[in-house]
Amino acid sequence: MIQIQIGQCGSQIGFNYWNKLINEHKIDSNGFYNGDAQDEDKYLANSEFLFSSNQSDKKYVPRAIMVDSESAVLDEIRQLTLNQPLLLWEHIFYPIDSN
Repeated sequence: MIQIQIGQCGSQIGFNYWNKLINEHKIDSNGFYNGDAQDEDKYLANSEFLFSSNQSDKKYVPRAIMVDSESAVLDEIRQLTLNQPLLLWEHIFYPIDSN
């Protein structure tokens, strides 16, 4: 699944959606399962549909396209997630100043 988030509202709702999914599937900020080993199948069933998955290291990464004509909301989301390597900011392109 690739989620498309458009505008301020879409980006903020999308950001909260991914945070909820990450918590529900017990994925840590580095993209790895962080729950009890016996429950792993329960929490990660069908997770390949939701997350980009690297089977060799079992890392799960959300996939989203964020579109906004102003960079303020994306800057805010970026500041909230700077310490979370789960989101790959090197793959995000947007203007630094929208003026």
